[in-house]
Amino acid sequence: LNTQSTESNGVGGGTSSNRSNLLVVTENEKSFGDVTGSGFYGNEYVSIQATAFNGYEFVRWDGDGITDQYSEQTEVLVNQNKTVTAHFQKLGVFEDSVNAGNGWWSSGDFGFFFKVDGTEWFFHETLGWILMRQAEDNRNEKDSFWIWIDQVGTWAWMKKSKFPHMYAQSDEFNGWIWIDKELSIYPKIILYYFDPNEFKTGWKQF
Repeated sequence: LNTQSTESNGVGGGTSSNRSNLLVVTENEKSFGDVTGSGFYGNEYVSIQATAFNGYEFVRWDGDGITDQYSEQTEVLVNQNKTVTAHFQKLGVFEDSVNAGNGWWSSGDFGFFFKVDGTEWFFHETLGWILMRQAEDNRNEKDSFWIWIDQVGTWAWMKKSKFPHMYAQSDEFNGWIWIDKELSIYPKIILYYFDPNEFKTGWKQF
């Protein structure tokens, strides 16, 4: 976490007498990358930068007033005290991912997936288009993720070591699902839903 002072970028003026807004630039995991831009500013746009360490990659910025959420170097409007966070992840997402070439990766039972550069979107060999984010509420488990499964229209919590079991949450699901990887051939997904109330338990196809 580096603290710096900059000249005003012209939004409202950033002279030393009116730099009363604190910007804190931080990272989701200090061992994954470094950030710059923290300091006191006036009502102005401030340059922030995220630099991933070797073996990791920048994913996105979280926070209000960021010009480009998916650019390592961008600007943020500092018109009040605020915190912005740079998210980094392991290259290939998982610790055991193997680079299969041409943007494709493989990771144990999770299988093959293609990462779209500059986004959080992936194409998975079974699930199709997915958006995947590390579960920030359980940072001690590096293989714990939230996944948006576009074909099914649901968010699902996944611990990679438990895949294809996932906990789905949407208007239709609120419980564990199991993806049949043998019968699911893109764009068809076949899953079994374990409804806690047993009313909707059974096989479903999307």
